[in-house]
Amino acid sequence: MGCCNIIMVEELLSLLVLTATAFLTHTALEIDSQYETCKPPDCGNGLTMSYPFWIPQQQESYCRHPNFNITCSNNNEPILRMSNDDYIIRNIFYKNQSLLVTNTGALSDICPTHLHNLTLVDTLFKFSPNHANLLFFNNCTLTPTDYFTYQIPCASNISSNSGYPFATFVHEGGLQYLNISSKQCESFVGAPVEVADGVTYEDMIKMDYPEILKKGFLLEWNASHCSECEGSGGRCGFQKNNIIYFCYDGPHPKNCNHKISSVSNASHNHNFLNKLYLNFPKLLKASSKVPQFG
Repeated sequence: MGCCNIIMVEELLSLLVLTATAFLTHTALEIDSQYETCKPPDCGNGLTMSYPFWIPQQQESYCRHPNFNITCSNNNEPILRMSNDDYIIRNIFYKNQSLLVTNTGALSDICPTHLHNLTLVDTLFKFSPNHANLLFFNNCTLTPTDYFTYQIPCASNISSNSGYPFATFVHEGGLQYLNISSKQCESFVGAPVEVADGVTYEDMIKMDYPEILKKGFLLEWNASHCSECEGSGGRCGFQKNNIIYFCYDGPHPKNCNHKISSVSNASHNHNFLNKLYLNFPKLLKASSKVPQFG
């Protein structure tokens, strides 16, 4: 085989290797912009805000569910705002779709009494089955006789007409059984608290009520699961009232398991190219022995 023919074969093989390598590298490394944008953020304390939660200052609107926006405090704490109050998110349990929150007022006030009622109507949250209400009564003319009460002496500094300020635990729906009417108290506010498994009300009344409030309570949320998508390496978003699934190579109907096959194929092809490169001298030698015709 002539010298020129050998050079041509060498150039063609080199071009083949370079072209295929460039194509496969581009395919493997190209990441969908929406997938990249929807990377789960955090406020700086290490607690990741995955779907359905999102931080508006750090993500685009399509990365989130509209009812789960989070802000970050000056102390880098994730804040969920409900009923005009701020709640610090202490932990998130994505598997059973629940989160542990604490009212910021309970953490900053040594005498937390003027809390607002927390209303979950028109939200996608609900209280956990183990929650109870710690009710704060203000300006009462008498106190219950059949319920344990926390006396709140610091509340007397708030108003000259404080009467008998106190707090007591009430089971869900148990307010109707409390032997005190709204006419005997100026107002009352309920603060949700969590009753841990195995803990009785008798155990809780032995604790200081500010410490109980600081422990927080669980909320459960109702939104589409993202576990299957995230388990396949994807990220969830929300558009036009529907959950969407972002993968490395773009949105997909349910999960990103198809990408595993693509990555596997890319890996196989790269292995082939590697073998082609290593055997390049042998191919040249073989090509020099190709018979000439004509």
